Amino acid sequence: MNLSLFIKNVCNKITLSLVTPTVKLPIGYMCLSHDDTIRGMQDNPFFEKYKKQLHKVKNNSNNQIPRKIPNQPRINLNKNDTKSQSKQPLDSILDISKLLDNTSEEIADIWNSYHSNLDCIHGTLPADSYTLTSTQGTLCPYFIYPLPSDTGYKFMFQQFSNNQFHFTALEDYNSLKEHAPVYLSMSYYSELAKEKDIVLMAGKFDLEKMKTEEAQLLAHFVQLYYGQNNKERIELIRSFNFTPNLFDYKQLIQQFKQLTFM
Repeated sequence: MNLSLFIKNVCNKITLSLVTPTVKLPIGYMCLSHDDTIRGMQDNPFFEKYKKQLHKVKNNSNNQIPRKIPNQPRINLNKNDTKSQSKQPLDSILDISKLLDNTSEEIADIWNSYHSNLDCIHGTLPADSYTLTSTQGTLCPYFIYPLPSDTGYKFMFQQFSNNQFHFTALEDYNSLKEHAPVYLSMSYYSELAKEKDIVLMAGKFDLEKMKTEEAQLLAHFVQLYYGQNNKERIELIRSFNFTPNLFDYKQLIQQFKQLTFM
């Protein structure tokens, strides 16, 4: 099964509380909600082809994670780099005053329609879901995720800052440190959270480094690890940030295997 079909199946199986589109979903559309994302993956065979590669990753000592958390930001967002994805103010994208005249469902439709023809991922989520995500992100801004590729798995390194999740390849971070290029930046807009109980998300990515479907997978993984009160996943995130010398690399792989039901 290819990435596009995998994303479509996951979206079809997850109940989205805010958006019920009557038209075909654009490829960049994301399903973000409180619902059990794992359930949406349970019957999906997408990751089966990567099972052997995942076992190789688990036993490969060359796949190292950072062992020390520096005080300075890990991913440098160079303002002079046109590929760096900085966050635009919401009012520079849409007229907030006009949005307030709409329901949450209508706002979600407007947001997703606006982004449907752009090279980005996009979606909406309930305000309390993002409160949990941002609280965890502020407390534990750094993490890594195994991302499937045609040759096995590659690891992506995450940093949360100012309502944005930034991603770079772990391999790039290990060699370039804070100068590693930004592959994906996911921006969250909470201006309407209080009045409309909705948070908007848009993610811009480097088309030369990442496919739309790969960016979508990272957004799903963020929701699984930061947007849900799962004790084991939260403990692993906190270990990576506060006790990196005790971080269990094999436990991460095992969790990912469980999430993908391999």
